[in-house]
Amino acid sequence: LGDRRHWVLTSVVLVRDDRDVEATSTTEVTLAALGASFLERYVETGEPLDKAGAYGAQGFMGTEVRRIEGSWTNVVGLPLELLPGLFSELGEELAAWQDW
Repeated sequence: LGDRRHWVLTSVVLVRDDRDVEATSTTEVTLAALGASFLERYVETGEPLDKAGAYGAQGFMGTEVRRIEGSWTNVVGLPLELLPGLFSELGEELAAWQDW
């Protein structure tokens, strides 16, 4: 993924009773060129072993992110900006679910 752009896609589905709503967030990410010594150190951290795409923008690889076009929260896990609209489609307010 180094020195080129790629896309992170995350789909979210909310289910309530017999209804479900869904949406997908797509974010374009560009990483810096990644040299062999950097990659060796990165693998030694163990961080890539539990990440989709082998990196997290919020972790060690975050220093190598050069551009994010779209949702940062999508890249780190859950695209939070999708939630209000999805809850609204279910006829609910997001705040009503804070006690889950």
